[in-house]
Amino acid sequence: MTQTTLGEHKIGAKAFNPTWHIPKSIQKERGDGVKSVPAGPNNPLGPVFVRLGDPKLGLGIHGTNAPASVPGVRSHGCVRMKSPDALEFAKTIASGAPASVIYQMASLNEDANQNLWLAAYHDPYGKKKSGYCRLEEKYCRLGKSTR
Repeated sequence: MTQTTLGEHKIGAKAFNPTWHIPKSIQKERGDGVKSVPAGPNNPLGPVFVRLGDPKLGLGIHGTNAPASVPGVRSHGCVRMKSPDALEFAKTIASGAPASVIYQMASLNEDANQNLWLAAYHDPYGKKKSGYCRLEEKYCRLGKSTR
């Protein structure tokens, strides 16, 4: 129901072993009267929460207490990672670093050794925008031919 806000963001503060202060909208949805979940095995943020964008958005990149749910659409706009990956991410990303949130079904990148890497994803929101035109454009900018 709640998609991650697309666009350009900055990486914000990091919280290790965070308490989840449940937003009022989610409290209402849950209907159980719980307002926060302390750090530990029941916390859906897992062992780390990295702020994504303006704090008013309430978004972050975080671990999870349900690793089988990754990948998948289950969050209220946050980006979930398996907890070991989220911890590694938090250790390597700097607060203030730029972060682009995009929605496309395919991405093509070239690494330092000039290897091309293609990633393809399913379309969980049914937007039916493959990103093929942007993919072809990027491939051509790399001096490659699509023919």
